[in-house]
Amino acid sequence: MLFGKITDPAFENKIAVQDLITGMVLTCGGLNRETALAAGIFRAFYAQNGKTVSLLLEGGVNFIVAYLGAWRAGGTPHAINPGSAPQQIIADMKLRHAEILVTEEKFLWDDEASEPSQFLRNIRQEFPELNIFAVKDPKAVRAMPRQIEETEKGGGWLGTYGWRKIMNFTEPYFGAYHNSEGLAKLLADARDLIQTYQLNGGDRAFAAEHLADAFVRLRTLYPMIMEGGEIILTQIARPDPTNFLKAVDRSYATYATVSSQFFKEMIKHPMPEKTPRKFFRFCIVDANWMTEKERLALRHSIFYWHKNEKGNYILKTVRD
Repeated sequence: MLFGKITDPAFENKIAVQDLITGMVLTCGGLNRETALAAGIFRAFYAQNGKTVSLLLEGGVNFIVAYLGAWRAGGTPHAINPGSAPQQIIADMKLRHAEILVTEEKFLWDDEASEPSQFLRNIRQEFPELNIFAVKDPKAVRAMPRQIEETEKGGGWLGTYGWRKIMNFTEPYFGAYHNSEGLAKLLADARDLIQTYQLNGGDRAFAAEHLADAFVRLRTLYPMIMEGGEIILTQIARPDPTNFLKAVDRSYATYATVSSQFFKEMIKHPMPEKTPRKFFRFCIVDANWMTEKERLALRHSIFYWHKNEKGNYILKTVRD
């Protein structure tokens, strides 16, 4: 990695990080967004609480983003020397009690034999419950197609700017979506959310940790991963609608996943700031707990902030 000041006007002469291997340049803001997205994915699958995230990466952007992402998620990053022998890598991972491995696809797949590598077989034998993230070669990603359908072939899209990076997932990674049938359902759910809520790469999805478990967070994260939008992750002290709305306002979010009970409480509160959010969308993940009348009233609704006679911004739907 090369750290320095990039004089290219496209980057507004901001301090930036350049990957000498791929030529990729990240401004501080871009690096922050990318590591936040990585942290969100790690956190969604319980990388927090000091759990060890082993990084078998050759360096560059892939390494720094994964390392900072694991750290921001509350996990313990564990860098592995790619030049080590497989037996040394496995012994080191055992010593560190690794629970997640982030590595490059080439370490897991034998191109000549067109089959899983011996290293992957050894890892699976020693760590049958290990979650593995396989990151594709960033050089090859630029030529990859961007259609949503391609996620079924390559895994999931990951990235918020420039070109999208590909990430492959092994089955244990998904938790609730623990097999091929579950993965197909995840993709179908994400496509439905994208279509229903008109999501695109310009959206900013808001994910508050206390509002969702791993399964729920997938519904927030995955559509943004597929579309290339941004994900804002935050910690709120308690499930308080006022604090939630303040955080939404500060982050300029356009989409959020909430529970039905929390949503009912939230819409009773006015927007604390005098900055309306037009067309803010909420995905209510447990709508089955709502009455039929409530579900019909909210189905496919888009919300916006309406200024009332007292000067407060109240959440309303386009049907109000």
